[in-house]
Amino acid sequence: MQNVQNNDFGSFSQMNAFAMQHGVVLGAVGILTMACSVLSLTYDSANLVFWFLLILSFVVARRLTMRFRDVSGYDLERGFPFSKAFAHTFLMGLYAGLWVALATFVYLQWFDHGHVFTALEAQLSRPEMLEAFRQTFPAEMLDVESPETLPATVVSLMRASSPASHAIGVLYMNLFAAPVVSAVIALLSFRRPQHTA
Repeated sequence: MQNVQNNDFGSFSQMNAFAMQHGVVLGAVGILTMACSVLSLTYDSANLVFWFLLILSFVVARRLTMRFRDVSGYDLERGFPFSKAFAHTFLMGLYAGLWVALATFVYLQWFDHGHVFTALEAQLSRPEMLEAFRQTFPAEMLDVESPETLPATVVSLMRASSPASHAIGVLYMNLFAAPVVSAVIALLSFRRPQHTA
């Protein structure tokens, strides 16, 4: 019984070690994606790169899970269980989220100087965005004088939050998204055991 528990712990330790390493790679893609989202507020061409990197992050996550599958002793007879694929992808996503949250904090604390909020307010104040606000939110629903003042209100609330709060927000979003993404990638990566005669 203790031998089985030691094997399980060794298996988890191996998976956690790979998830930490793979989380660095996925985190780097996440940081690039975040950087492009900031640039897309000023340069429309960066929006296309943002979407490309966002899709690439799913491809990279699956590829890293497949790499873990290959090095963790996968064979046709034993298969690669859904639970193991899910756990690796989930842990990898959490570690990647930590890197992205750290980058968010560092950027907002020492490098941004309010640029991202100014650019966001400019984007939200565009006529087509204001029209979308009017159609989506009736005036009586908004706790503002008019839809035209909504962008400034939203951005002022964001400015009032500390860099640490924004970093924690990144972690929360990651925690909500990670189980869904992990389940999809695990479905694409697991293999049932195939008993050979």
